[in-house]
Amino acid sequence: MRVLFALAFFIGVCYGVTLKDNRYEGLYVAVNELVTEDLSLIDRIKEIFTAASRLLFRATEHRVYFGEIKIIVPRSWTPQGDAQPVQQSERGYFKIEDGQLITPRTFGNDLCGQGGTYTYLPLSFVKNTSRTDFGKHENVLVHEWAQLRWGVFPEYGTDEEAKGHFYQAGGKWKPTSCSENVQGRVGFGTDCKASSWCDTNDSTRRIHPGCRFCPDLTQSVAGASIMDNQFVDLLELFCDDSEGTPVAKRHNRLATNKQNLYCDHKSVWAVMREHSDFTGVHSERLPEDTDTKPVYTILQEAKSRKVFVLDKSGSMEWDTPMRIVRLHETGKYIIENEDEICADSYLGIVWFSSSASVQKAITKVDSEATRAALVDALPTIPAGGTCIGCGLELAIDEIIKTFPTSSKHSEIILMSDGEETTNNLTITEQATRAKDLGILIHTVAISNQSSVRLADVAKITGGKSLFLEIGGNITFVSVLSKALSNSMTGGGCKSEEMRSGTLRNSSVLNFNFTIDGGMGLNTTVVIFPSNPGLHFDFEIRGEEGLLEKSLNISETPIMARLTGKLTKGTYFVVVKTKPDTAINWEYDVKSKSKDNHQVTVTTRFSDDVVYTDVLKGNAPVLNANVVATSGSCFVILRDNGKGKDITAGDGTYTGQFTCPKEGRSETRVTVKANSIIIVTGIVGAATLNPDAFEEIVIEERFERFSLVEDANLSPTTIGDTTSPGKITDLRIEDVETNGNTRHFTIRWTATGDDRYTGQATTYQFRYANDLDSLLNNFGNAQALDIGQHNLYPRDSGEDEAVDISVTAEKEFNETAFLGIRALDEVGNEGAMSNIVSIVIANGFNISFNGRTNHTYIAPPPIIDDDKTIVGLIIGVVIGTAVPVIILIAACVVINLRRHKLNNPHSTRDPRKEETGDNPSFSEGNRAYNHQTQTAYVYKGYGSHGQMVVY
Repeated sequence: MRVLFALAFFIGVCYGVTLKDNRYEGLYVAVNELVTEDLSLIDRIKEIFTAASRLLFRATEHRVYFGEIKIIVPRSWTPQGDAQPVQQSERGYFKIEDGQLITPRTFGNDLCGQGGTYTYLPLSFVKNTSRTDFGKHENVLVHEWAQLRWGVFPEYGTDEEAKGHFYQAGGKWKPTSCSENVQGRVGFGTDCKASSWCDTNDSTRRIHPGCRFCPDLTQSVAGASIMDNQFVDLLELFCDDSEGTPVAKRHNRLATNKQNLYCDHKSVWAVMREHSDFTGVHSERLPEDTDTKPVYTILQEAKSRKVFVLDKSGSMEWDTPMRIVRLHETGKYIIENEDEICADSYLGIVWFSSSASVQKAITKVDSEATRAALVDALPTIPAGGTCIGCGLELAIDEIIKTFPTSSKHSEIILMSDGEETTNNLTITEQATRAKDLGILIHTVAISNQSSVRLADVAKITGGKSLFLEIGGNITFVSVLSKALSNSMTGGGCKSEEMRSGTLRNSSVLNFNFTIDGGMGLNTTVVIFPSNPGLHFDFEIRGEEGLLEKSLNISETPIMARLTGKLTKGTYFVVVKTKPDTAINWEYDVKSKSKDNHQVTVTTRFSDDVVYTDVLKGNAPVLNANVVATSGSCFVILRDNGKGKDITAGDGTYTGQFTCPKEGRSETRVTVKANSIIIVTGIVGAATLNPDAFEEIVIEERFERFSLVEDANLSPTTIGDTTSPGKITDLRIEDVETNGNTRHFTIRWTATGDDRYTGQATTYQFRYANDLDSLLNNFGNAQALDIGQHNLYPRDSGEDEAVDISVTAEKEFNETAFLGIRALDEVGNEGAMSNIVSIVIANGFNISFNGRTNHTYIAPPPIIDDDKTIVGLIIGVVIGTAVPVIILIAACVVINLRRHKLNNPHSTRDPRKEETGDNPSFSEGNRAYNHQTQTAYVYKGYGSHGQMVVY
């Protein structure tokens, strides 16, 4: 099957990053068009990326660094460097924007080892010339680059319990940290107040969910991990699990973090070594004194350069209306619409059938007359065979002729409904030629009769691959519009698609659309009836009355351009045929943003999984209803951190198709909400200032529509071969101790019969005394006997909880590992869940006590303010012998600020003890950066679980 993430090595001869002689080349840093011109920003970008390059070289043990960086500034700035059209690439770039998200964050890192789409850097972060709220700039950039390039994950704990802040091992509760050698202290709340509820030596009960591990800002030795604590200067290395790794950077395989969960407990270095960046000649170390300063080039975005390559072969005569009629009407609308083909951009038109011809040379679109001439060049009469390669060859020649000094960043939009009927090698030859010239080819496959090689052409050049199913639910205009790239800087003229759809066999088209507060500027409604020979009555009404009404219209497509600003609310569209005739309809609604932070929707597809980012100013949008549809199949996408969804509450909604349909599929995503929550800092790099985070509730409706590129559903097979989905949130809900018996409440979310839909048939619990026994051969691990207890799985998404007990006469100071998987009615086995570690004793007996309704209720914390606490470093040395627990050192004695409590068991939340933005701390509670002599005071953790300090 076709998998979008597999493009990582193809994308980007135009824009993607390549590694040459251990130097990364072709890395783009794009400044958003709404950033006010500031030439000092260019110098600032150079400064922070130069420092990051040196740190990257050191963190990768002298193997790779940034060699060539291209800074793209908006068109609106005064002329800077070369002016080139730089369209949005698919993967591997940085963008700088003054968005609502205040946290640096990498988007699109969905699968271990595959890398992300882009990294967002807040303008405030880049312009800050002192130490930022996220640590040093270079540490943050390397932290994000590792996710963007190599597809690794953060190693800190989170508030999601299966990826929590502590785990059980070796008779203790241990903080989720990598490495285990990190110096720090454990306490309650964001500033780690001393509390008996946070006693890590007491494994007889659950550690309080309010407890945290606060790493010292000054460590005694350099170590790992920059994926865990990038705000601590000396923790600037990557964790490793290879033999002989020093304890300061040794991977913690037991930590309940995303890296272990989604990369099968591999270290960050283990994942990196599997990447092509660290194989072959790139695996060798460079001299320590290698000059790692990047070469910078300034590019200024210019207007786009496009060529439409259109199929006019005989098969375009098929269907009603004819395919070529639909192509002509859609092309007419696109060309005439300044929100699709920007003013002063360049466009040419090439036809192909058995041969090819240039119908309109590449022309600057600078007048209505030019647009009319381009419309006249659209094909209307189908005839002949199909020579796709001929059309591509002529289009490439036309680009070279028009732009002889540089064809790079030009685009071809190829639309065809058939197979190549001449020399098939021509397609590949021309795609390779375009790749070498830096030309993107976006392809639109019209119908299932179109060549499957169109997708390959797009992949080779780094373009988009789209599919239009005849008689389907997606409109031609949506597909063609999607093929027109957005600008990497966010510039250009494209509108946001609000609604799109089809209606079959009706004389009346009736639909509505919603304008939210961020949209409503220059809204366009366009309708394509299947029988253009009829007349039509057309009206649009808003909540304040009639907006537009036209009677007895004969010209198609039917279009209304609502210039100016529409107020937020719901609008209703009605179109009737005259005479009353049942026909088919297509409709599309687009609108432009009235402010800088409109809600945007982007999608990705891989292995039947749809990932949809719903963002507002790059900040996550929560509480949205997101549904992906492919024909009669649909899947609800969720942002809950379960199943295929990586992180709860990050604005990425995820779901996996389970359909009888296979192959190329027109797949779309609709997003709706009546009210939404915007979170300005819940995800991304750890912050030093959680007080800057906001949760913004917007009480208004909105809706968006998005097409999924390159959606190929898995082939169907005879019989049931689809396994239940992997359980990803197995966790310890509670621990209770009675004498020499400990009861563990284990909780998880039920998976489905087919992945995450339906109801599985049975569960298998297995446990082992060592992690590898479960990881390497779950089926051979010890089965947990459930006896006569009924444990039929519940429906997918429902809560599950069981009670198991461990009895032993000896001290509980060993570790056992527990996993679970679901099976369906024919025996298909789901993947093993995430692994839970529990404290046991030698000679233990483990019993299954059935389902439980027990839910842990966190007790009011006990704050021991009259005590001083000593943070201990615990290092675990794992070798061929038994683990050796080594007490390394006492970190630092911290005198907590004393609070007079009326009751030692006060129910007051200690997080509310401090008042004011700058609480008064004693000097004993300060941690110093010895390089700058700047004092940083522990303030707390961000809501994603990372520690936060001033």
